Amino acid sequence: MEYISQAQNLQRNFSELAPRILLSQTSETADMAAGLEEESKKLQELAARVCVEGPASIVEPAQSLKDVAGKCSMFCLVMHMENSELKRSGTAPTVLAQVAVELSSMISSFTESARISLDEDISGHGIDEPTP
Repeated sequence: MEYISQAQNLQRNFSELAPRILLSQTSETADMAAGLEEESKKLQELAARVCVEGPASIVEPAQSLKDVAGKCSMFCLVMHMENSELKRSGTAPTVLAQVAVELSSMISSFTESARISLDEDISGHGIDEPTP
């Protein structure tokens, strides 16, 4: 649950920062981008814990979510770089939209995988017993 909450925090912060960063890159958005990077690092730490402590069925969704969260923070950091190809190319709005959709999708995918895993644990299916 902590992993999902952290991912949702990152998503909220990214959703607030991303439109602002497209318009201008200021010291305020740079601070917000640094905060988003910290959120991403927390998510990476939690992902490692989920992958070690959780069932095998949620490892891939957890890693995919962690990877997309990294893309979000990287996008914001790159937008603050001088002479960034992303800024010069004019593709930043498209990249931003793709990353935002991917993040939402990965949060949903991980949440669904975790729910199914919990349901299997509760029902006793998938725990060294063949299903009748």
